[in-house]
Amino acid sequence: MWALCFKESLVAIWQIPIELVPNQWVEKRGLDTMALYDEEGYHSTSCAWANNQPTKDLNEVFDKILTKSDTSDDEVIYWGSDKKHDISAWFEGEIVVSIGFRIDLRESINELLISFVEVANKLDCMLFITGQHVLIKPNVFELKKYILKSNAAKFVQNPIEFLNELGDEQ
Repeated sequence: MWALCFKESLVAIWQIPIELVPNQWVEKRGLDTMALYDEEGYHSTSCAWANNQPTKDLNEVFDKILTKSDTSDDEVIYWGSDKKHDISAWFEGEIVVSIGFRIDLRESINELLISFVEVANKLDCMLFITGQHVLIKPNVFELKKYILKSNAAKFVQNPIEFLNELGDEQ
């Protein structure tokens, strides 16, 4: 299976990962996402969450979107399914270090996108489209624009052409 690393789980090629970044952090740092990547190119939003913890109960917010999943890891809470759409909230102790979504583009996503945008607004966050190194305000139309540019969308639209283009880049 074609997949990318997303925290300690995998992102299928047909999923687009999106993370939340607190507006307070963006107001201080601007829209430059370079601080969210390490020298090796891996992203982490822990620096953004360090002094900007959510003021809403994450269970209350996310239980309305997807069903909570069982996990034996006390550092993460999952909602949904890693095979389709999911939400993850990662912790170090009691401190949130990351909140992210994986959206399966093989499925109908309009209602889900509306819910994610509403949640981002409730949590006073921007949307970080990790694969495109961009932060956007929570807006369904803007989010769809970036989703359509994603590798996941290109793969779902035409898998053979997408894989051939990957081969051409080598």
